[in-house]
Amino acid sequence: MADLTIESKIPGTAEGTVKYASMDFWLETDNGDTIDLADSDEVYDYLIDKVGEKVRFDGASVTYSNGHTYFEQAATLPALKVSLNTNDEGVTHIFLNEEPIFTVTDYYRAHVVKEYTTSDNKISVIQLLTGGTGFPAMHMLLVSHHHGQPLLTPTFGTCSDMIETKVEGGKIVMEVPGKADETWTWDNATYRLVKQQS
Repeated sequence: MADLTIESKIPGTAEGTVKYASMDFWLETDNGDTIDLADSDEVYDYLIDKVGEKVRFDGASVTYSNGHTYFEQAATLPALKVSLNTNDEGVTHIFLNEEPIFTVTDYYRAHVVKEYTTSDNKISVIQLLTGGTGFPAMHMLLVSHHHGQPLLTPTFGTCSDMIETKVEGGKIVMEVPGKADETWTWDNATYRLVKQQS
């Protein structure tokens, strides 16, 4: 597009599922339309991690002199970095972008099992290890933002240190085995962690 000129630039939003093929990115909307996304080295890593996810981008529809229209995202915010540190007393400090935000006690060790990034926030699935064999672990979610206070959910699970996570219908689904298997969902639209009834 280096040899082309911009004919129009209309601010707006674009929403759909990120698709990628033949070195091109696009959004597939709910009604089956496609929106071509402008690509550059700066946004490639961001977009490639979003393939298959439903997103909403702020930016502008830009039409070039060859008649083709691309949606250019507004400048993306830097990634939210979550880190954990557990001391010898079993106190885990949770950090967001190097700043301490929460403290959790009485666990031998803690680590992030999986992270999901949306256009609004990041959801980190945290595993809390007890160091024992009968009740080895519990889990909790950290929901962090660029603006606003982070949220730490209560612990959940069956005391198993095994967990499987996936995204279904826009919700994060977490399956935890145990004497009675449990399935938990996080709804990012309503900010609710719910145990599914079996």
